[in-house]
Amino acid sequence: MKSEIVSQLKNQFDILAQKATEEDVEFCFAKDIQVPLGYAKRNQI
Repeated sequence: MKSEIVSQLKNQFDILAQKATEEDVEFCFAKDIQVPLGYAKRNQI
């Protein structure tokens, strides 16, 4: 994988990262990382 692509992906995930300040823990919500991971959006019924 080219370093430019890796850098872009890292930046995308860094933007989406949330932080629980009380516990000093970083996390992402699954719904926020679906698109960067390449999952297609499902049609809602």
